[in-house]
Amino acid sequence: MAFDQNHCMETLTAATAAGADTNEFIFAFLEAYGFPRATITQVRNGGQRNVSSRKGDGHVALKNWLYFMPVNPGESVHEALAALADEDEPARHKCRFLVVTDFHELTAVDTKADERLEVAFSDLATQYLFFAPMAGLERTRQFSEASADLKAAAKMGRLFDRLKDTNEVKTPEQIHALNTFLTRVLFCYFAEDTGIFAKDAFTKVIAEASDERGEGLAELLAQLFSVMNTPKSQRPAGLPAHIAQFPYVNGGLFADALPVPQMGGQARRMMIECGQLRWEAVNPDIFGSMFQAVVDEESRDALGQHYTSVPNIMKVIRPLFLDPLYRDLEAAKGSRKKLEALLVRLSRIKVFDPAMGSGNFLIIAYKELRRLEMAVFRALQDMGDQREIFMSGIAIGQLYGIEIDDFAHETAQLSLWLAKHQMNTQFAQQFGHAEPLLPLKDTTHLVQGNSLRMDWHEVCPNDGEAEVYVCGNPPFVGYGSQSPEQQEDVKHVLRQFQKTGRIDYVACWFWKGVEYIQHQGNAAFVATSSICQGLQVSMLWPNILSLGVNIDFAYQSFTWRNSAKANAGVHVVIIGLTTEPRERRLYQALNSEWRMRTVDNISPYLLEGDNTVIESRRQPLGFV
Repeated sequence: MAFDQNHCMETLTAATAAGADTNEFIFAFLEAYGFPRATITQVRNGGQRNVSSRKGDGHVALKNWLYFMPVNPGESVHEALAALADEDEPARHKCRFLVVTDFHELTAVDTKADERLEVAFSDLATQYLFFAPMAGLERTRQFSEASADLKAAAKMGRLFDRLKDTNEVKTPEQIHALNTFLTRVLFCYFAEDTGIFAKDAFTKVIAEASDERGEGLAELLAQLFSVMNTPKSQRPAGLPAHIAQFPYVNGGLFADALPVPQMGGQARRMMIECGQLRWEAVNPDIFGSMFQAVVDEESRDALGQHYTSVPNIMKVIRPLFLDPLYRDLEAAKGSRKKLEALLVRLSRIKVFDPAMGSGNFLIIAYKELRRLEMAVFRALQDMGDQREIFMSGIAIGQLYGIEIDDFAHETAQLSLWLAKHQMNTQFAQQFGHAEPLLPLKDTTHLVQGNSLRMDWHEVCPNDGEAEVYVCGNPPFVGYGSQSPEQQEDVKHVLRQFQKTGRIDYVACWFWKGVEYIQHQGNAAFVATSSICQGLQVSMLWPNILSLGVNIDFAYQSFTWRNSAKANAGVHVVIIGLTTEPRERRLYQALNSEWRMRTVDNISPYLLEGDNTVIESRRQPLGFV
């Protein structure tokens, strides 16, 4: 018989109504989810279908499905559930759902999906889908069970929702305080699982030094954050050991004395559950992007849809600067002087993403520069038997970015620190030592604001003293989908253009980019393929070419897909820009593989050939 959802809700509503016989609840519950009458009768009569060893206490255990345990009023259903989860019997009988209630409150855990339910007993009918798998209606899994990143984001999303429900989050200051709180907590979870803190130190403090109802937890966390912002020599005497154990973090992460949200018992339990995840398996490469969905409930069903995958990022940064640097490494091998000069050069490179989101491009660029640096160190080792002590000269201070969203900006800074720790660990594995992450010494150059209203030179000075590489994946917004604010941005940035009404939003980053690099530097952006098609070519590209900037490399149109369950499928191009006489490279997809050809010139239509058609239409700005 098919699962009757209306019957389920009606049955649960009646079984949990005021005055209902609590002794009959479990039988009504089983009936609501379609268990056969014969099974229910056997359970009622103490038959073999109930495999619990404590039938006399009202316990009901059905193999593969359910372990139900009632507790007396006044007992903690949460402590009882935790104790039940630790017992052997539910696991031995493969009970998927563990359910505990005092008939005022009900809490349950789905051990397969690793999800928890807490609900007032009288409201159970509103949460009937939680137990729907018992009726053969499996809940849709949004995330891959193997993905620590996605599971962490899902749990943090539920914590975020709970904090929003119990705290006033309306003003920009309140939103910023909550965003900062989340990034601090994320750092602590990652730190306790990766050797930055003592193992499980942060989660243990929450579990052992706070009341089950969450009373005093906000004050405890505020004290922890304050201690992490204070060098040990400056801390007050007599701090409790569980507080004093935490190191000085620095780096600005805990600098501001922002309010910590108030938390009840449910939020406390959620924080403990989050701390029990495998944070060492969370990938810093995509850390920030995955947690974008934490603060945007509507986007969680498409979590990762706009996350730029590592292979796609490499399509941008390899031809932009990595491939030329590796060629220089090959040319320098065998010459200590040249290798040492390359190390100095690497320590001065700047990478700038003026649409950084939560920092994907900057994180991958940093990690690739660190890997290249290690390859230089290995080349130096190969030149002789002497043992040298190498220390990385590449700092996260070489990375620059602009992002309009507050939480994305906060998580980008956090993700860079985590990426540094990951690369320090790899460095230690290869060379036997590494600089400790704490206290954080590097300062980031990541700015929050509207990139299209800012002077990029103030964010990332391009004064000719360092190599500067601009890259990123600006917003995909067609001319017909722009908000009034975005339309004003287009008019502001392209104010020298005669026509802008049918131009895509991403064109603004191209124009500001070529203005930024017209005297020195190289840039590469991902863009919707429409800026290289039809009318937009005549509006945008003659102006770009008029500044002496040319297309350095390009990937012809392809589908921009990501490693999320809900893939983004927009058609994009990747375009590199330069004022230097560099080799022109055109990337084309042939038989599902990318092939690179060296060509004399790449036109704005991303075809091999000169710009005769475009150049013939070059006119002073304002007359395009």
